[in-house]
Amino acid sequence: MVYCVVIFNVILCSSGG
Repeated sequence: MVYCVVIFNVILCSSGG
């Protein structure tokens, strides 16, 4: 699963499982 979040104008994408 890949998900991305935006916080403080920074996009963070992670993949797990």
